[in-house]
Amino acid sequence: MKQQLIWLNGKLVPSDKARISILDSAYLYGEGLFETLLAKGGRVLFMEEHFNRLYRSAPSLRISIPLSRRGLEREIYRTLKANRLGASPGEDAYIRLEVSNREDQIGNRKARPRGANLMIYVRPFTPLPKRVYRQGAHLILVRATPNDLPPLAGIKSINYLSKMVARREVKRRGADEGVLLNNAGRITECSSSNFFLVKNGVLLTPPLKEGLLPGITRLVVLKMARRLGIPVQEKSLTFQEARRADEIFITSTLKGIVPVSRFESLRKRVPGPVTTQLGRAYRNGVTTSCGSSS
Repeated sequence: MKQQLIWLNGKLVPSDKARISILDSAYLYGEGLFETLLAKGGRVLFMEEHFNRLYRSAPSLRISIPLSRRGLEREIYRTLKANRLGASPGEDAYIRLEVSNREDQIGNRKARPRGANLMIYVRPFTPLPKRVYRQGAHLILVRATPNDLPPLAGIKSINYLSKMVARREVKRRGADEGVLLNNAGRITECSSSNFFLVKNGVLLTPPLKEGLLPGITRLVVLKMARRLGIPVQEKSLTFQEARRADEIFITSTLKGIVPVSRFESLRKRVPGPVTTQLGRAYRNGVTTSCGSSS
C-alpha cells in the first residue's frame, strides 16, 4: 500500500514522518481548531462555509492561520491529488484541517505564539451503511459538561474531551449517537451531529445560545428548509418535547441527514415526510454540485 502523505506546514510528508513539537499549544493546553470536510467526485463540499467558521473562530484562540482562504483551498486539493483521492466518480474522501499555535515555554501564558502549525490530513471515506438511512439511527441521552456552554461551544476546538466521553457511552450502550444536554437540562447537539425534530410540520432545532456547535450541515438544512417552504424555528428543546415529536433526524458533514427511529425508549417510524423531503433535496444538491466539477 502506498505511503499516505500529510500536508504539514507547507510540505507533503509521509505519515510516519509527520511531527510537531510537544510544546505546541494543542498538546500542552488543548488549544487548536479543526474542520472536517468531505470530498465527492473531485469537489470539496461546502468549503466556503467551513472556511467561514474556521477563520471566524481563529482570533478567539489567538491563532493566525498561515494561509489565505484561496491558498488553503489550493493545498487541500494538492493533498487530495498527492494521495490519489476524491477524483473518481463515487470516490469519497475524508479531510481534516487542524491548526494550533506553536509555543516556546511551558507555563508561560504571556509568551507570544511563534506562528502556527497547520495540518491537512486526508483518507478514503466510508459512509454509514445504507440501512441506517432506511431504518433510522438509535440515539441515547448523554449529559454534557460545563465546557460545552458558550463561548466555547461555538468554536470547533480540538479540545474534544466531553464529546469523546459521550462517544464512549454511545458505544458502550450499543447506540449510534448520543444527545447532549446542557446544565439546564435542555438539548444542545449530539457528540458529532446536530439535532432536529419535526412537530406538526414545523422544523425545530436548538438555538446556538443553548451551547452547540454551529454545524455546517445544520446551516445548509435550515436554508434548504426555508427555500422549500418548510416552517423553521430555532427553539429550546427538552427530552419531553422530543418524545412528542413526529420526526427526529440528525445532521453532520460526514453523515448528511440521518433519520432517527429510536431515542432512548421512544420509537419512530422512519423516514418521516419532512425528513424524506429534506434528505432528497440535500442529496440532489450535493450530486448536482459534485457533478459540475467532474
